[in-house]
Amino acid sequence: MKKFFLSVIACLAFSFVQGQSLTEKKESASDYNPELGYFQKAETDLGDPRFMFTDNTGKFVFGVGATFHMTGYYDFAGAIDDYTFKPSLISVPTDDSKHLGFTMSNTEFHIKAKSFLGRHRLIAFLQVNNKAQEWGNNEMRLTQAYISWNNFSVGRTYSFFMDLEAGAMTVDMQGANGEVGRTHCLVGYTLPFRDKWTFAVAAEEPSFNIVSTEPHGIGVDFQPAPDVAMHIKYKGDIGHVQLGGLLRLMAYYSAKGEIVHLEDSKTFYTPGYGLSLSGKINATPWLSLSAQITGGTGISAYINDLDDMNINFGLLKDTDAEGYRQLKGVPVEAGYASATIRWNDALRSTLLYGFTAVNKQKDMVLFSDLKTSQYYATNLFWYVSQYLFVGVEYLHGFKTIYAEEMELDRAHANRIDATVTYRF
Repeated sequence: MKKFFLSVIACLAFSFVQGQSLTEKKESASDYNPELGYFQKAETDLGDPRFMFTDNTGKFVFGVGATFHMTGYYDFAGAIDDYTFKPSLISVPTDDSKHLGFTMSNTEFHIKAKSFLGRHRLIAFLQVNNKAQEWGNNEMRLTQAYISWNNFSVGRTYSFFMDLEAGAMTVDMQGANGEVGRTHCLVGYTLPFRDKWTFAVAAEEPSFNIVSTEPHGIGVDFQPAPDVAMHIKYKGDIGHVQLGGLLRLMAYYSAKGEIVHLEDSKTFYTPGYGLSLSGKINATPWLSLSAQITGGTGISAYINDLDDMNINFGLLKDTDAEGYRQLKGVPVEAGYASATIRWNDALRSTLLYGFTAVNKQKDMVLFSDLKTSQYYATNLFWYVSQYLFVGVEYLHGFKTIYAEEMELDRAHANRIDATVTYRF
């Protein structure tokens, strides 16, 4: 499977080296997402609000928009107790009960203001979203709030380690389990150069999702350093290729035995790092291909299926020479590949496969037993109009876990989901 992903990425890179256009598709303003400054637009992003207002000078524009998003799903031959289809949450052994559910998650409201002062561009964006993190919870939560001034971005938005343009559209609100996905506070700078190249770097809010380790003599508090995320992208006539990087440094305090007082403990630091190679190619007017492969240690918070699994760092079984317990980054791998088919102007489908892998080390205690997860999706979307579409999708998930003595146990799940989405 890894050879398949490497072959897809190699084909993408080769096409750019040749510099030959396979289609006559031209760029337009709709190919870009102004909410993200220089970020490219994914098919699931919003673009400009439908209702825009301007002042009497014509230099300041204010817009409001919203998305009504309702999804229903039915689990059979294996169920997941969550509104998103996360293979990492599959019960082992397989839960053979049948689940029927509805959710308004991803229903959102946003406002955007932008102004052009000579050569300077200012964009301010705010979005609230019904994330429905728990059953019966329909609270609207702040998902994005940032200001972009020329090449600088400050606020809460998508991580610079992500590749939005390579994303595949799914009814499932999580998307591919092996996709890099993260939204948090950051300060970033984006530099376009040599016409088709872009370099971006950001200092981002660190997140480690560590469960309570105090019974083991380990504690995690405020972090002294941000995550550093970056990417370099080449965008040609038929698509793009992006190489992303991530550097992390986690601080924790450890004591000889159970932690009682912070002053009795000692502070340690452990690094994390990751690389991601991704891209999308418009092979023909009716077919586009995308893929991403990611690997590193201590980066599970950035992977869709692993972000809630508390496995960024694991606890070493043995103490150091002074008797302190220590943490170490957990190696993970993830990726996905997809093909999007445009049957006509109104109908399109996506075929998608994704995977994640957690590499447990014998000298380490993990706070999750997950070994691998796999994600299969096929769907059909009907665009009734520019603002209304419906979709139906079949999903299959597969999960393996570490059992006693490093043996494996397995389980699976199946889901059919459908959505009605109206945006304005």
